[in-house]
Order: sequence, then C-alpha cells, then structure tokens
Amino acid sequence: MNILYKSRYLLLIPLILLMAFVFSKALAGYVAGSAFDYEREWSAQGGVDTRQEWDDAISSVRLAMKIDPFNPNYPELLGRLHFWRFFVQDAPIESFEEAQNIVNAGLEPLRRSIEMRPTWPMAWASLLQLKSIGDQIDYEFEQVWDKSIELGDWEAGVQTILLEAGLIHWPRFNNVLKGKTIDIFVAMTSKPYSELRATRVVDRLGAWPLVCNVLVDPVLTVGHMRQACAELERPVQ
Repeated sequence: MNILYKSRYLLLIPLILLMAFVFSKALAGYVAGSAFDYEREWSAQGGVDTRQEWDDAISSVRLAMKIDPFNPNYPELLGRLHFWRFFVQDAPIESFEEAQNIVNAGLEPLRRSIEMRPTWPMAWASLLQLKSIGDQIDYEFEQVWDKSIELGDWEAGVQTILLEAGLIHWPRFNNVLKGKTIDIFVAMTSKPYSELRATRVVDRLGAWPLVCNVLVDPVLTVGHMRQACAELERPVQ
C-alpha cells in the first residue's frame, strides 16, 4: 500500500512542476506588463515625462527577468528601455560619460536576448538603435546593421530604425553605409505600408535636403517626396 501511495505521489511531481512553470510565466508577464505599457505610451508621445516612470519600468522588467530568466523578451525590453532614458523630460543626460554608461547598460541585456533568440530582427535593430543614440559607430554597428537587414528586411519597424540611424550619422558614414542607407530608403518607399514611415522619419529629422540631393530621379517620383523636394530652392551638398 505504501508503495502505491508513493507511486501516485511521484506521478504528481511533473504536474506540480508544470503548474509552477506556467505560474511563473504568467506572473512574470503580469509584472512586466507595466513596463510594456510605459514603452507604448512613451512611443506614442515621443518622450518620458518623469524619471520616476523610467525607474518604475526598469524595476518591473528586472523583476520579471528574475521570475522568468529564460524569456528573451525581458532582456530585450530592458535594453530598449535604456534608449528611452535619453528622452526623460525632467532628468536630462548631463555628460558624455553618463550617456555611455546608460548605453552600455542597455547593450548588455540586448546582447543576452540575442544569444537566447538570435533570429529575432527587432532585437538586432534595437541594439543598433541604442548604439546609434550613444554615437557608437563602430565595427559592431556595421555587423548589427547587416544582421538586422538579413533577418528583417521585410519588417517596417526594423527598416525605420536603420533609416533614422543612417540619416543621423550620414556625415560619419563611409560610402558602404551611405549606400545601405539609400537602399533602405528606396526599399521603404517602394512599399505602401512602409512609405509613410520613411517620409515621417525624413520630416522629423529635417533631412529632405540630404535626401533630395542624394537619391536618383525615379525614386523622387513618389508623391510626397516629389512635392517636398520641389519645395526646396537649392538642395544642400
């Protein structure tokens, strides 16, 4: 009889472990939910109102990582949140050293997320975005650019991040990276669902003089681009 009871108890162990696994997943998702909500809000309004909001989001996702340490979504989110630190309204970055510390603190979890899920294009693009805002235009930047395109050339979100980085850092780019930036812009403007994203990036950065001076005529036949370029009296070199 004792053996029978013990056998039944042993059979319950996998069920208990499964229930604990499911519970930890659900709990981590609940804890990280506020951080995802903050990120969506910041993206919609283009900035972070207070440092306290940013700190709260960071704390939430770090706790989620402790609860569910093998989920690549959470270190990816943690890395992206460090990008938003540059847009906190009541606590501006005060030095280059501080900026680099923030960037490097965000790069580490992004690299960890990529190790866990190496084929996810947005993780690669987020890594490039953080290096871009930290002015880290180096060999890794170029490698990450290529990997982002390799995995996400169809994804408008990835293309948008690359285009913005390319236009911001255009003066520092070598001819290869300049060519890749042009390729991204041409690819985006050839698809209706991504064309608006491309023109919004150019509008936001005030990059029409650069774009109109560099791109070839067939590309400039698209309506909004053609109008914007026609309004420029003299494109800058």
